[in-house]
Amino acid sequence: MKLLSLVIGCTSTVGNSLNSITGTLHSNIVRSLYPQNRLILILYLSATSTLSIDLSRNWTNTTVQIGSTIKPENCASLNSPSLWYHEEEDTLYSGFTGWPSFNRPPPYQIPISIWTFKPDGFGNGQWTEVIPPRASALASLLRPSDALQAFAGDFAWALGGYNQNIQGLSGLPVLPGLIQFDMSSKVFQNISSTGYTYNGGGVAKGAMQYVPSFGPQGIFVAMGGNGNPSQNSYPNCSFSTVAVFDPQSQQWWNQTTTGAVPTPRINFCTAGVNSTNNTFEMYLKLWGPCDWVG
Repeated sequence: MKLLSLVIGCTSTVGNSLNSITGTLHSNIVRSLYPQNRLILILYLSATSTLSIDLSRNWTNTTVQIGSTIKPENCASLNSPSLWYHEEEDTLYSGFTGWPSFNRPPPYQIPISIWTFKPDGFGNGQWTEVIPPRASALASLLRPSDALQAFAGDFAWALGGYNQNIQGLSGLPVLPGLIQFDMSSKVFQNISSTGYTYNGGGVAKGAMQYVPSFGPQGIFVAMGGNGNPSQNSYPNCSFSTVAVFDPQSQQWWNQTTTGAVPTPRINFCTAGVNSTNNTFEMYLKLWGPCDWVG
């Protein structure tokens, strides 16, 4: 038999020249040599390591050195987990958003707990639980999956996301509202998404990009994704309008876009960099289907 291993459903965040990658699933694809290579068995297994790449040095695909840190057994294995960088502590926060593995045995739900990953300066690091399950700081919170996320300074935000507190993966409702996490005080706050007009504040599988060069505390631009299921189909957000959040005033507004507007998409990546003439360049990596039926 031929054996191929790959990593899926991971999250990558850059902090202090270290790119950390964490996720939950890798699949072993076992293909039989007969009959006619048509028998394919996919076994989903939980990924138990966090991978890291030193970005302070140049590397190629053949020279890259990937560090690996084993996660503690009680550290939740989640697909597309939150991974927020707090520069003051040089620490990554994870554990709030995400969804469990396909093959997780009952109970399907995993209690929310918050973990930090502290880089050791040598390409690895250490995981530590800082808010345990059922702590008062987590009271009344629901874990979303595929939320639109961003972080800046002491704070991280998660907009919408699917409600993973029910069994199954099809037809999941979208959670309204915006969750703010203070990484210094370790306090969560549920902020109204009033002003985010699409789908009553509920959205998932889109992206939120921090833009530091506008406003006293910067702004956050939310774009793409889809909303609550209707007849087992998820309506997609148009890129002709993006939603902008001002963290200082806690207000949203809509911004009309121009030029060659992409078709509605889900599951895409964004990256941004300050440019000339006091502008900010935002790049979108668009892939996956334009529409998704659950």
